[in-house]
Amino acid sequence: MPQPLSREIPYHFRFALPRDRRQIRLLLRSYDRPMPSLTRQPWWKRYFGLGLLIAVTLHSLMLIGGISLMLYGMLGLTTLVLACWLNLWLFVDWQHYWIVEYQGYAVACGKVISHANYVVLCNVVVTPKYRQQGIGSFLVSSIAERTTLPLYLACTADRLSFYHRLGFIKVEPRSLNLYLRRELGLTINSKLLPMVQMN
Repeated sequence: MPQPLSREIPYHFRFALPRDRRQIRLLLRSYDRPMPSLTRQPWWKRYFGLGLLIAVTLHSLMLIGGISLMLYGMLGLTTLVLACWLNLWLFVDWQHYWIVEYQGYAVACGKVISHANYVVLCNVVVTPKYRQQGIGSFLVSSIAERTTLPLYLACTADRLSFYHRLGFIKVEPRSLNLYLRRELGLTINSKLLPMVQMN
């Protein structure tokens, strides 16, 4: 069990750098949000339909244009798969993250998306072994200090008191515009509650 971080032990708040991509992805994987039911299925059940569709498409291409057209289809498919893999590996979304660094490692992160009239905070994650040490409060407060616009987020009911202590107040979802509701993940059956901190 790690020792609690005290004022004497330095931990730094900073904008994410390209070298932080892997650590941010690991932090996001450690988030304890329940996984959708689709991801609980075995891999072969998830990809069986996609594989069948690809096989039928390639077979149709071969029947229509022969082997050469099928090979072009396979080349296109390989390019698409490679592009998806590179996008996942490069993780271009890191540019929106702020992190808390401790001893050279990102122990917390938060995604900040700025708009003309407001800022959205999401994906606030602290690595499990460093929770309950004030790092999450430090991260959110540091982000809030750097904006003069209203800062919005959506959280579950068990996190309301945490964000309320940091100056956030609950808002009615209907008072938000449609784009902001969608960005916060507020759907009809959503259990997320929107909050705002006016700066």
